[in-house]
Amino acid sequence: MDTKYFIKIAALLGSAALSAPSYSAIIGGYNISTDTVANELISASGSLTNNNLDWHYSGTDIAGQWESSYSGGNWEASSAPGEATDLSVSSYLANTTTINPTSLELGFSNSTINNGAGSDIVFYFLWDQTGNAANISINGFNDVALDIQDTGSVANGVSFYDTQTGTMTNNNNVELWAAAINLSEFGYSLGDTLDSSILINLDSESSTVMALSMVAGIEHVQAVPIPAAIWLFITGLLSLGFVSRRKG
Repeated sequence: MDTKYFIKIAALLGSAALSAPSYSAIIGGYNISTDTVANELISASGSLTNNNLDWHYSGTDIAGQWESSYSGGNWEASSAPGEATDLSVSSYLANTTTINPTSLELGFSNSTINNGAGSDIVFYFLWDQTGNAANISINGFNDVALDIQDTGSVANGVSFYDTQTGTMTNNNNVELWAAAINLSEFGYSLGDTLDSSILINLDSESSTVMALSMVAGIEHVQAVPIPAAIWLFITGLLSLGFVSRRKG
């Protein structure tokens, strides 16, 4: 066989290994991995809603505990809602026009997010966010307004309580909006690792709820080193090519 044939195969194998992507999902045009999703709702202030329940974090009624309100307006102690810290973009924690602005402190206990080239973290929102506002601060550094844009994508299976009909509705084709930030805006140097929680302030200033559905680290696709076994395989192919050429 022609040596050039083996060299071509080796080049293709090397190219495939070097360009292998490391992300696990593309949501709203951003590459994310499931282990970079914010998984901790550390604390909050103000009030919020998810589906048919309202929540608030009280420092007076039940200090240091979450409370959820059911029909009748009775507040009862409960565990923190996890809709903004799970792996589903269809669930959410929302601030509405009838509730005070909400602050959520989110953490990433199961991941390491690095400050790479370009954007590093993406915030996902449901429904049209025109007129709404969200600010972000990290480690007490800056209070940056998020630029929330329509991704052109949708979320399915989004449920909420319809106050007019008194029923739970399940919605598909809900608009998915997103905003991305670069950790360099918060004092991080290129290559630094996020070492703090994130504080996000939600303020619904329009007729649409301010619904935060998920926060995740953006995967920086990098060249993947070729494993030693592949190098041995490529070397073997090249050796066969030279032997074949010598015999010819």
